[in-house]
Amino acid sequence: EIAAAFARSVAAVVPTTSRYPVPTVTKVPKRDQGQTRSQLLLETLTELGFDFREKHKIPSILWRGSESMVRGFLRALFTADGAVLTASKSRFSIRLTSTNLRFLKDVQILLANFGIHSRIYENRRPEGAKLVPDGHGGTELGGTQPAHELVIGKESLVRFCREIDFHPNSSKQKK
Repeated sequence: EIAAAFARSVAAVVPTTSRYPVPTVTKVPKRDQGQTRSQLLLETLTELGFDFREKHKIPSILWRGSESMVRGFLRALFTADGAVLTASKSRFSIRLTSTNLRFLKDVQILLANFGIHSRIYENRRPEGAKLVPDGHGGTELGGTQPAHELVIGKESLVRFCREIDFHPNSSKQKK
């Protein structure tokens, strides 16, 4: 499981004390998801310039980071939020969807540094109203922002798999 592997990685890097215990993994009911909690990791990342209120912004430290740091960020991003689309037996693409166009453009720059070409399609899903989860197991009518999509296809698929790839235990990696 990815959350457990992440918790082990955090525990290996971030020292634990009685105040900062080993990170725990909490299952999220009704979702195929787990959350890892570590107060010391949060404090460390905040000191390094991560701002969790700006989740659709590439952290400034990443622009100055090592190749392996950027690779790790992209691998985590695409494992968590990317999708593998199979159009036919021989046509595949890797996609990342976001309502924040600037974020996708920044991801595109990071990918280009690895020689991975991608294309951004703006307004793939228009702004509008639709049924969305209400947080209590039901749905409610809510507004949606326009969504944009970054697509990696053709020859860059092989390069993506060689340079970035998905987390080894991810169902996306198996595709």
